[in-house]
Amino acid sequence: MYEEYGVPPAAGTVIGVGIIQGNDTMIIANDATVKAGAYFEVTLKKTLRAQKIALENNLPIIYLVDSAGVFLP
Repeated sequence: MYEEYGVPPAAGTVIGVGIIQGNDTMIIANDATVKAGAYFEVTLKKTLRAQKIALENNLPIIYLVDSAGVFLP
């Protein structure tokens, strides 16, 4: 179903680990320039993987959300 709309670049989200006040922190941000930040199936897979990594490494997570919602073709 989503194949006809193409895969969003970087799954429409930017994820990384940074240091905030001396603590390693997982940061997850929607990319509003990709389909207005809408969530795709691949976006959820990428986000869940980041959450799992954060949980395994006892990292806090910060979400920066700017989303149009879920992409429903």
